[in-house]
Order: sequence, then structure tokens, then C-alpha cells
Amino acid sequence: MAVEGVSQLYLMKQPVSVSGPGICNYVYTGDVFRMVETRAAGTLLAGCVGDFDGDGHADVALLVKRQRDGVVIPIVFRSRATGYEIMQIDGITDPYGFSEDRQIWPGPMCMPKPPSGVFESHVGGKINVVGDLFIIGWKTYFWNPAAGRFDAILTSD
Repeated sequence: MAVEGVSQLYLMKQPVSVSGPGICNYVYTGDVFRMVETRAAGTLLAGCVGDFDGDGHADVALLVKRQRDGVVIPIVFRSRATGYEIMQIDGITDPYGFSEDRQIWPGPMCMPKPPSGVFESHVGGKINVVGDLFIIGWKTYFWNPAAGRFDAILTSD
């Protein structure tokens, strides 16, 4: 899926030395994966797949780099009957990670739709959701069918 004016970003697994199982609780994605601009053996796309709008079709959330200014932006390929609708998501809110080190991967990380259809954030409250969710930085994104767009709820601070 090529999009004019942006380039894909990838994840490269970094070696992590762990002194014992207790330390695993303190290992974050930024400790294991670094974002890179060049595809190489063993890299993964900086993204995830889920049914974000609840229509039964796979959608894809990705981080890409805008070529005109080098800004990293999240986009979603929303599955439609004849292809994909490309939607840009808000900027990345991650002041202590990605904002300080552009190689730290802020997401997207996919999360399945809760069985109850209600997602609860200890920081942002409760929302009804129709599909899977994805996290980028401090926000969790969900499809808002009434507005026809992705909205976000704060999930970290």
C-alpha cells in the first residue's frame, strides 16, 4: 500500500539483557524495538492490524514519515468495499518517550474490543466502542461511527 508523500517506518529488535525474571516488569517496547527508516532483514512495519470500525474487515494503523518535513504521523488504512480509505490521525502525544527520542516506538499497538463494548481508562473515563482499539503514545484511539472518524481517550499521563 503506497501513499504519496510519506515513507514507511520499521521496527528493529534490539538486544536486551535481563538479569532475572523480576526485571521483565520494567521492560518497555522502547527497550526492545527501535524505529528505523530502512527496511532490512528482521524488521517489522511500525504498525498493527485490527477491525477498528467493527465492520468485520481488517484495518491497518501505521506510523509513517512525511517526506516534506520529516514529521512522523499515524495513519489508518480503513477497509472499504473497493479498497482502503486513508485517514490521518492526530499527532503523537508522548512527551517523555518519542518526543525526546524519535527512535522510540510510540505505537500503534492494537488492543481487541472489550467483550462488554466498553473501554475504560483510569485517566480518561469510559467510552463505548464498536471495534478494536489502538494505542499511540499516551492516547488510545477508537472509531466514532456517529462522527465518521477516529477519536482518542487519554490512557497515560
